[in-house]
Amino acid sequence: MQLLRERGSTRIRASLRGVLPAVVTLVLFLGGTALLGLIVQAVTEAHSSTEVLLASIGQFVLYAVLIGVAVWSAATLEHREYTNFGLTVDGDWMREFAAGIVITLLGIMVSVWWADVRGIRAVTLTAASITGPERPLLLGAVFGLFICYFLLGNIYEEVVYRRIVLGNFVEGLTARGVSPQVAVILATVVSLLLFGVYHIPLRGNIVVALDAALTGIPFALAYLLTDRLALPVGIHFGRILIEFLHGRVTRGEFNVSAIVEITQDTLLANLEFKLLRIGLTCLGILTWVYLHHGEIQIAKTVYRRNSDHA
Repeated sequence: MQLLRERGSTRIRASLRGVLPAVVTLVLFLGGTALLGLIVQAVTEAHSSTEVLLASIGQFVLYAVLIGVAVWSAATLEHREYTNFGLTVDGDWMREFAAGIVITLLGIMVSVWWADVRGIRAVTLTAASITGPERPLLLGAVFGLFICYFLLGNIYEEVVYRRIVLGNFVEGLTARGVSPQVAVILATVVSLLLFGVYHIPLRGNIVVALDAALTGIPFALAYLLTDRLALPVGIHFGRILIEFLHGRVTRGEFNVSAIVEITQDTLLANLEFKLLRIGLTCLGILTWVYLHHGEIQIAKTVYRRNSDHA
């Protein structure tokens, strides 16, 4: 049993503290999604408005449960208070969250403009439309639930893969004598790879995993520079604009048409578009952190969290 625990402590090793909540909540997510699908099919007609509404509510509740389980399991394993997991919302938290949204939106808009100029993407604003039953309240409820579900999904991923996985890996490596700089680099790389792997059962294959790992770079950067979840959650949530621009918001009869079309679907073109957006977002993060804190450096509390249990 000593192999599973820290030396001189009752806590299990940092690597396990980081991975176990991610594994447990992923299993719950996959099982919950399958169960939700069976329940919705059993009580509603296929592709009906009721099915869409019930499924949307179910997804919202599922992510709320996952966040609770992730925080509870991590708090238990780390022997820390629930308030230590970055979800204590106050005025500063909301300002950082809003700043993250603005940073991402600017990065997306500039990269889409550049891609349109380069011929990598084609933007057609006249194609913008929302289709669905002619019931405004129902339409608003479905898309409102989608936005809330998207936000909760972002919060879940940031709690698990930034605060729990990345945070524990940094703590474990520094406790073993690895220099803080090297610990941050190694922990960030591993957490991004795990973040990518998490997306395989959700969306498909190794390409999706690599794409998710790249997408997670700004989230990890924002977390490391602030040791808070507000900025990375805001940056993550701002990506909802991509869902609407590319017409990925589809819920049965409810659909948002795409206004951005892929015109060069090649590896180099897609990489150029993605890396530009990631680079712009990271530049926005660095600028905001410098203006807000007067310096750009890894938050000291990222390194020192393990001192609470020394």
